[in-house]
Amino acid sequence: MDVFEDFYLKTQNFTFTLIPDNHPKVYEGAEVIPLPKPREIKEEFQKVITSRSSTRRFKEEKVDVYTISDLLYYSVGVRKREGEIIYRMFPSAGGLAETEVYIIPFISDLQVGIYHYNPLCHYLEKLNGEFRTLKTNVINSIPDINVVPLLIVLTTKYWKVLAKYGNRGARFVLIDAGIVMENLYLVATALGLGICAVGGHNDYIFNRALDLREGEVVIGVLVAGKKTE
Repeated sequence: MDVFEDFYLKTQNFTFTLIPDNHPKVYEGAEVIPLPKPREIKEEFQKVITSRSSTRRFKEEKVDVYTISDLLYYSVGVRKREGEIIYRMFPSAGGLAETEVYIIPFISDLQVGIYHYNPLCHYLEKLNGEFRTLKTNVINSIPDINVVPLLIVLTTKYWKVLAKYGNRGARFVLIDAGIVMENLYLVATALGLGICAVGGHNDYIFNRALDLREGEVVIGVLVAGKKTE
């Protein structure tokens, strides 16, 4: 039995409960950095979808806070609320929106550090944590990447999906994270940024740097920035 068949068989079971909600994570007491109001993106969709690609060479130029605001809002922001129901920019299993987004802006007009994106209020929450090792780990995993202007880290609060869907939720968290990655790719492309997913990152280093608690793990890492011509 290969690893994929084993995973498939272990995620056959399906249960359904109404326990979890779809509210994003909030860091109480963290320093709050408001983001500018997102700007309208007028890039033609056909051009965006056909020009989307991975970029590994970036300019050593700042990714300004306006661009960061646009990237986060249109990729994973809140598009509307109806009472307690929150509608995000991406679909997810049961609407749980269990994928969280953290950024480390190494070349930006923001202070270098680890930030969590709060989509409900559209601001960043500045966290404590060792971020230098993260850049080193990314560059070591993909030698083609010359600089890391903006590091984007996706985590999944997988417990929410497993609580609702049982073992089958293990499939859903992977699908949901993939959708968020594609959103980031498309929005980055529309903003004229280069972007690249990193598959060889060290999970332990990233989980420790973000000080993640039980039930949440890093599931994806991306580098974004102004691409070389």
